[in-house]
Amino acid sequence: MVGGANATGTCVCPTCPPDTACAPCGCPIPPPEPVVDPCAKLLDAATCQADTRDRCTWYGFGVPCAQGIECRGGVCQRAPQPADTCGAHADPASCKTDASGCGWVPLDIVCITTPCPTGACVKTTPVPGGGGGGCGCACPACVAGQSCPPCACDCCADPIAQPLPVPPLR
Repeated sequence: MVGGANATGTCVCPTCPPDTACAPCGCPIPPPEPVVDPCAKLLDAATCQADTRDRCTWYGFGVPCAQGIECRGGVCQRAPQPADTCGAHADPASCKTDASGCGWVPLDIVCITTPCPTGACVKTTPVPGGGGGGCGCACPACVAGQSCPPCACDCCADPIAQPLPVPPLR
């Protein structure tokens, strides 16, 4: 382009004499695509709260609508992702039922406290190229200045693709 505005009108180009090098046009970087909240399309509390897959939460405005005027009583938005849903489970059974990808990792330590944690429910991370399996690690809590047992890690393959043998009882 020799100078002036381009076809879209979004870039500003310097005016240059014919047959001379021209500085590049100044084109703004487009803004990123807005994040779409799947819950925003839900317009009432009952429908919003029924959508647990998207973690929808209803936030009521707390004020009634004026008589004879139709208005919304609140807004439906996706709730923030909990930091660690797995850490709330204290036993293998409830850990395995958590649908967010939790796995129980036995600590195999000698207990010196009461209650004695036998393991930890941790978020498993996918194994590269491992299909739907994952790995998780748990570390026992240790008193400062005391020796600490090593962390325990457990990996499992995708149960559909390749079932693992049942380990012996401990």
